Amino acid sequence: MKSITLQDWDRLKLQNQFTIPGDATATDPETGILTKAKRIFYITRILATAGWTIIGEGNNADPQLRSITITGNGTEKFEILPLCFSKVTTLTGITSISGFWISASEF
Repeated sequence: MKSITLQDWDRLKLQNQFTIPGDATATDPETGILTKAKRIFYITRILATAGWTIIGEGNNADPQLRSITITGNGTEKFEILPLCFSKVTTLTGITSISGFWISASEF
């Protein structure tokens, strides 16, 4: 498998962008992007007016460390160090969520 380069990273940030509503459901074919298999999702912006929560899974090799819950308050940007998930299962209090995805292998 080819390693990702900085050029790939910059290209994928533009090529695989998404912005979806915070009330998106995982089963909706248009907005269910955050549950597609073999992808790593990088969240770069959360638009919210109050407290919010994201619950999902990371890509850690140890199954006990895969569950992730992140909370915040109001709109936040994660441009330098984006939030990383292999699957997002729950969005609470979020107006919209933006980011990009890259292809990934499974453990």
